[in-house]
Amino acid sequence: NGNRIFTKQFGSNGYQDARRIFIDSNDFIYLVGPTSNSFNESGFIGGANDGYILKMNKDGQLIYNKSLGYSQ
Repeated sequence: NGNRIFTKQFGSNGYQDARRIFIDSNDFIYLVGPTSNSFNESGFIGGANDGYILKMNKDGQLIYNKSLGYSQ
């Protein structure tokens, strides 16, 4: 219906962009995009051309996040 259900902020200093947003048949929400900095607690230090995957439930609770790329 277009009404806002929740607002969340993810990421850290640097650049993050949500390039794609998907909702699966179980109402899980996925965001994917580029990042230039740490996006999770794995110790990953993002570089210039890295990415992330983020999964939330329909209430906006974070289920999973993963940074992809290599440390610089």
